[in-house]
Amino acid sequence: MLKILITGASGFVGANLIERLSRKHVVYGLVRNKRDFHCHTSVNVIEADLHNKDFVKSLPPDINVVVHLAQSPRYREFPDGAEDMIAINLHSTFMLLEWARKSKVQKFIFTSTANVYSQKDELLTEQCNTGPNSFYGATKLASEQLLVQYSQYFNIDILRVFTVYGPKQKNTIIPQIIDKIKCNKEIILASSIGIRITPIYIDDLVEVICKIICLNEQDKINILNACGDEEVTLAEIVIILEELLGINALTRIPNDNPYCFIGSNAVLHEKLGSFKFTSLVTGLRNTVES
Repeated sequence: MLKILITGASGFVGANLIERLSRKHVVYGLVRNKRDFHCHTSVNVIEADLHNKDFVKSLPPDINVVVHLAQSPRYREFPDGAEDMIAINLHSTFMLLEWARKSKVQKFIFTSTANVYSQKDELLTEQCNTGPNSFYGATKLASEQLLVQYSQYFNIDILRVFTVYGPKQKNTIIPQIIDKIKCNKEIILASSIGIRITPIYIDDLVEVICKIICLNEQDKINILNACGDEEVTLAEIVIILEELLGINALTRIPNDNPYCFIGSNAVLHEKLGSFKFTSLVTGLRNTVES
């Protein structure tokens, strides 16, 4: 049984991860406000503000694994949200790394983003050039660089998460498309295709993190794309959702070049061994039915 600290515990990924891990491990969930946290299993809740550099004083001793999920909720707001992104995405990561070093933590898992990569219309592997085109992506890449410097003190796994989706998620691409179809709002599909992505279902991302927590790793630092097996366009997602909802979507097709963020999960498969990802149809059905 491990003692695991999870930051961002009240977020979409955090809440799902805690539900799973708390069945077998002692879990501490760090949240900014306890009133925003709802969990059906036993978990030790820590209320702390990552804007405050002294937040580490609230953390318990003898933690084996840190899963750093917390990120600024203002990640879309530049420049107005820049200060918040620096405080949460960068400064809190440094404070947590220093605390982990002094506390002799064994493993540190950090959720980064596919947005650290340079934009290109081809499959993104972990060896591709980084070059974020957003302030959010820049803060995540900067945090990755901080993590590398601490790899002599504990094992580090950096998960570059591509589009995650699932039941009860809010304010991201899949729930926004569902809402637009239901409300007969316009969906823009550039060149009749729209964005190309490799989405990962929430249960699969949780399973990936759980497996990594329990791995006895030889490498001190691992960088892994966390994405699903299926490359899909927004147009294809809309077609599936139309069938599941029984509603025809209202679409507009400009001649713009479609945006592309497709990742290779070959390294992840190699690391985890036999692992079957949830199909997109099943994942979307579960999301709609929730």
